[in-house]
Amino acid sequence: SVARVLMMVRSVNISYRTGSLIICSTLSDLQLKVVNLAGQTIMNAPVPQNGGYAEVSVSELPAGVYIASIFDKHGRKASCKFLINTTLSH
Repeated sequence: SVARVLMMVRSVNISYRTGSLIICSTLSDLQLKVVNLAGQTIMNAPVPQNGGYAEVSVSELPAGVYIASIFDKHGRKASCKFLINTTLSH
């Protein structure tokens, strides 16, 4: 049935919110990778999930544009691009 298929769908989402990457997922064993525009890996670590939600601080990264990706062990992936701008005043 459609309901059974929908229950089997697993999702993973990543977004950026001032200084943090927000990860929401029904998947487990996720890996986070952050690269800069030169392709250098800046961060590569397991995602510490708590009830399908994780918030990972990236506030210490230098100013620049980055791409954050999360992967599960089956190859499912989600990505987002974000900007760290240290010249902005709050």
